Amino acid sequence: MLDFLSSFFFALIVMAVYFWLFEFTPISILTYQTNKLYKKNLKMITDSRDADLKHLEKKKDDELYKESLEVMEKEIKGLQENRNEVLKIIGKYQDANKKYRNVLKIWREFLTNLEEYNNARLDSYVGMDEIMSNDRQIELRNKLLTGEKIIKEISTSIFT
Repeated sequence: MLDFLSSFFFALIVMAVYFWLFEFTPISILTYQTNKLYKKNLKMITDSRDADLKHLEKKKDDELYKESLEVMEKEIKGLQENRNEVLKIIGKYQDANKKYRNVLKIWREFLTNLEEYNNARLDSYVGMDEIMSNDRQIELRNKLLTGEKIIKEISTSIFT
């Protein structure tokens, strides 16, 4: 009976610590995670853009790669704009830990979804359709748009 109680309390403590870390992740860890995800996503997109540039240098009149290059540039600018918005919001909320943490969680979720989307889309060996279903693509794209919309709404509510 004593072994059961000790293992039960140990499991309870482990669950409590896990819940605390999941729900109340320290701000320094959240900041580190979001910075790492941001850099990873930016590198993924810029590498793809650079590959398109190299291809375009060889075949100057390839319209498909020109369009792809324009899309990549827009994505890079959009990601940088979103990060700037998040940094402005964080600068405003740095004293209010709960709001600051929520903004970082939204940003982390956005970057995680973007990473999954880009991993599938930019994989040069396997097409996106082979990696994930169309429903999952649409779901991820909607999550990305929702995350971007939430970030912009928070930003406009703070700075207006």
